[in-house]
Amino acid sequence: MDKFDLLSENTDKDISEKYQSDCDDIMKVIREEEKNFVKYFDDYSKRIARTEYATRSLCVPRGYYCPSKIIDVISNLKRGKLTKRGQYDFIYNFDKNGQLIFVRRSNLKACEFIKRVGNYEIGITFRRRNKIEAISECEFYDDGRIKQYLYYYRDSVESKNVMLEKEFYQYDGNKTEVTRVQFIPEDMNCFSNKAIYSEEKYIFSKIDENKFQYVSKKIHPKTITTAITTANIPHQVNGAYPF
Repeated sequence: MDKFDLLSENTDKDISEKYQSDCDDIMKVIREEEKNFVKYFDDYSKRIARTEYATRSLCVPRGYYCPSKIIDVISNLKRGKLTKRGQYDFIYNFDKNGQLIFVRRSNLKACEFIKRVGNYEIGITFRRRNKIEAISECEFYDDGRIKQYLYYYRDSVESKNVMLEKEFYQYDGNKTEVTRVQFIPEDMNCFSNKAIYSEEKYIFSKIDENKFQYVSKKIHPKTITTAITTANIPHQVNGAYPF
């Protein structure tokens, strides 16, 4: 499982064609990786040194430790919170260096294996043992702040692309600009035979140690909306400050 190179920008193609091509490339990766479940499970299980639990975060990829810094800020989704063992939705396993390597979703029988290659972090989520339902890839700046985040979700039963999301982060002092792209292929659009593409840009400014205020502007399609809100963001994710 090496770096997948799924985060590079290609402006030579039409937007829909470009992101459809990205989805097809990820599907090729999935076909190669689905045979490796037992290998990954055995290897990662041996490396577990510490375990944490979280609840109330089922709709957020990876729950409390989701790499996206804005998913719970711009939506009604909840990142959840860490809890003691008892009632929980996610089980987080860390290695001896404190790195998150293995995530299990208790009620969906899904698990994610996480590997780091240089400034990249790759996550592969299996469901029903030999079926991959999601791929994630992050790129980080040298100082540990996130640079780009990709999340791809597929229908593992029908083997269809469902959704591709990308986030691009830029920093300027206390301000952070995040461009978020979402692509839904045409065969998953229930209302027409066209692919759906949306792009939003968010400007965050730091309020205090754990809070950021943002103004969001929808820049594609042509209609523009604005909103201002305040959000609490987890203080620490995999040892790195959120922004």
